[in-house]
Amino acid sequence: MKNLKWLMVVALLAIYLVGIPYVWRDERYVLHVFILCSQLSIVALTVRLIFIAGELTFGQVALVMFGAYTSAILVKKAEFSFWIALPMAGAMTTLFAALIGYPILRLKGTYFCMLSLILAEVIRHAARAWNFVGAVKGMYAIPRPEAVKIGSFTLIPAFGTADRLPYYYLIAFLLILTLIVFWRLDRSPLGAIFRALKQDDAVAASIGVNVIGYRIVAFSISAFFAGLVGSFSAHYMTVFYPDSFSVWNSIYYVLYAFIGGIGYLWGPVVGCFGITWLWEFLQPIEEYQMMVFAAVIIIVIQFLPGGLFSLEHYFPSWGNKLGRLFRSK
Repeated sequence: MKNLKWLMVVALLAIYLVGIPYVWRDERYVLHVFILCSQLSIVALTVRLIFIAGELTFGQVALVMFGAYTSAILVKKAEFSFWIALPMAGAMTTLFAALIGYPILRLKGTYFCMLSLILAEVIRHAARAWNFVGAVKGMYAIPRPEAVKIGSFTLIPAFGTADRLPYYYLIAFLLILTLIVFWRLDRSPLGAIFRALKQDDAVAASIGVNVIGYRIVAFSISAFFAGLVGSFSAHYMTVFYPDSFSVWNSIYYVLYAFIGGIGYLWGPVVGCFGITWLWEFLQPIEEYQMMVFAAVIIIVIQFLPGGLFSLEHYFPSWGNKLGRLFRSK
């Protein structure tokens, strides 16, 4: 089983890193959809991390927005290199999350959901009113990633406007990095503490676990990767404005995680790719697109409350094997 697991992981990576770019390298729109799926997958994975620690957030879009504005300001106004601004956006988003984490994470359940939603809207409206970040016009003409050279050797070529392949590989790297970090986290003592908080934070507190402290850690880790996505998105699109980060984005992040199966590491990724491509495949029937899309989502929620990966319960002969391969623990 262990060998099969790694064979499947290698096969998926080969398809993702070699197969897709080889088949669709000249199809800019197809690559754009895959890039979008990868971005959404990272943020949905951060939603899962916070959920594992016992909270459900509808405010991840605020962290993505913070990362986007941070990176755009660093590169456009402070003239930083994109390759420096990218990790700095993640780090500064982490610091922001740590600062706001203590007051908001003292609330639990529905109250935290509501507050996270309100916080995202407050930050969006603050950006709309702040002239330094463009107010309602947002940020535009954001520089694309520049070349990285070591002497006369070009390590990373400059990203152009016509070729989406460099962006595909960059976001693929970030998604794989996120999966590796979260996979290790799931199997670490810290991950075990997060799951204990979700099961019963009162019992965890009674044995000396700092509930708020560990939830701040989970929130901060998730913020780092959300900030990376914000930075990538800013320089990929080269223009954005406050209304690009609406509350609907946060709702979709949660939907992706639950549709795929939030109890599985791969669940949010499957949810993002599945839902996004379902929408694309329904384009030919545009007049019925939303109706069919909504019907599929309702059917999945109704009959697969554990997400798409919960199909293992309907097909135990092979489902249990797949479940052991992809379940977080």
